[in-house]
Amino acid sequence: MRLLTFIACLLCIPQAHASSSQDLCEKHGYATPELPRCRGKACPQLLQTPPSQFRNLSLTAACNYQIQDIQGDPTEVGAFFFTGEQMITGVLRREPSEFINEFTLRGEKKTPWPAKRPIFFRHELYLQFPDVRETEKKFRAPKPSPQAPCWEARVKLKITEMESIFGWDTTEGDYPLKYEVLEMGPYRKCLNPTPDPFGQ
Repeated sequence: MRLLTFIACLLCIPQAHASSSQDLCEKHGYATPELPRCRGKACPQLLQTPPSQFRNLSLTAACNYQIQDIQGDPTEVGAFFFTGEQMITGVLRREPSEFINEFTLRGEKKTPWPAKRPIFFRHELYLQFPDVRETEKKFRAPKPSPQAPCWEARVKLKITEMESIFGWDTTEGDYPLKYEVLEMGPYRKCLNPTPDPFGQ
């Protein structure tokens, strides 16, 4: 009887892995039946390399992904989820815009473009925080006004979960899902706010 129970448990393991990736993808709105999904180590070996700016994170799931050949280089397309512990520093900016998320964080260093682009490559650290209410609370950010339309501060974060989108023009980018604010510098008005394209 115990042997039968043990065998039944073994048979359930692959289904549990598939279900976990499916649940995570569906949770975030990625449920296209025609495109593959996978979880962690079950994903293709090519996807096991962490993003260039997040070497301490590892792949949790890949959703609606494709691997395309562009000019001889394998290029990833899809939504990818990573977990771990990654410390990052940069300048947080709060600036309402019709074109980007109100809260963004830009790193202080850029990675030179390599001769051969590796998987999950980013030229620079650039994070986006879509949930304005939650981000405002976590960073205690002042509200923009006509006199001060843009605020910025130097911050240090510990990221433990992140979503990265590659190859989708309108949403491509890196989005921290779980993170802790370790250091927070004083806010100041942005030295170079983005010009209003509709301004006179």
